[in-house]
Amino acid sequence: MNSLSSPTTRPDKPTKVHSQAAGYLLNWPGLLAMEPDWGEGYYILSEAQSMEVWLGTSKSPKESLDEAIALSEKAVSLDDSLS
Repeated sequence: MNSLSSPTTRPDKPTKVHSQAAGYLLNWPGLLAMEPDWGEGYYILSEAQSMEVWLGTSKSPKESLDEAIALSEKAVSLDDSLS
């Protein structure tokens, strides 16, 4: 098995960088402020918050999960196909 097929070195494995990039891109420059009815944007941010907890990079896992839940609820309120 080569290193590219190893589960621990997969290039598509989520990392802290992926989570930070998702949050950065959606907040730059206030993208959700410009598109406040974009349910998928809130969903992606909720996934980024959850990923930080899963990766162990969140400074406050409880706060991150609370925010992820709030973002998910907002996403579903805007687009019920995300439920």
